[in-house]
Parts: sequence; C-alpha cells; structure tokens
Amino acid sequence: MAEQTEFLTQSSFWFECPSLDSKRAIAEISGLSIEVSAAAGLETVSVGPKGQSVRQGKPTGPAKFQNIKVKVVATTQTDLYKWFIDVNPPNQGQASKWNMKGVNATVKSYAADNSEAAIWEITACYPTKYGGPSFKAGDGGLAFEEFELVHNGISRTK
Repeated sequence: MAEQTEFLTQSSFWFECPSLDSKRAIAEISGLSIEVSAAAGLETVSVGPKGQSVRQGKPTGPAKFQNIKVKVVATTQTDLYKWFIDVNPPNQGQASKWNMKGVNATVKSYAADNSEAAIWEITACYPTKYGGPSFKAGDGGLAFEEFELVHNGISRTK
C-alpha cells in the first residue's frame, strides 16, 4: 500500500545544528534551493524540420546554491550569536574558530502528531550574517534573530 501524502504546514519548522545548544523554532526560511543550468540555456542551438527551434536540454556544470536565510524565535541563549562571532571575529587580526569544513545542519518540518514530516540536510554551513531582534515598547510579540548561511549543498532526505 502506498504511503499517504500529507501536506506540509508552515507552523512547525525547526533548525538544528551542533554549534547551537538546542534546536530553534523557525519563523521564516528561504534559500533551500538548487539550480543547474541547461547547456545553451534558453538559446536556440539549431533549427529543425519545419523551422522548429531546437534547444539542448541537458543539465551541465556544477549545481549552484543560494545562501540560506533563517529567521528564528529569539531565546535567552546566546549560542547563535556566539557561533557567528566565533566564525567571524569582529576585530581584525583576531583568530577565527572557523572550521574550514563547516558544520552540517538540518531543517525539520513536523506534522500535527509531532512526527517528522520532512527533513532538509545542509552540508558544511557557517553563518555569514547575524541580526538581533528589533524591540518596540508595548509590543507583546515574539522577538526574532536572523542569520544567513553559506553552505556546500542541501538535500531533502525525507
């Protein structure tokens, strides 16, 4: 019997990484994409019978990955900021703790019954941008932290 397909909701996504003390609730994420260019792109390679345009539709070259932008719910933990500072020391000449291999991370989506519904593995990533929360007096909403990751690839494993 075929496995039943379930829609992914945008309500329960988590970011997990060994550089962080615990998983973080994702408010927003973008950049989980892969692009491979086709040979000759959209250009016509030749003209076939009856004047038909012929394109070469073979994928070529290495895959291109976008930076991944993540917005998570801020907590009292400072591990996300510390990870960024360890990799990108703000003072010139200060030693970086950057691991040239980066770290592997995951983005997980959970179903209504709290089971894992989808998983994206991020290979050899590290943060290149960090943004703390914006505060507004009288606003009772959640605070968010944002960061951007450079990586060597993504794969959807579930």
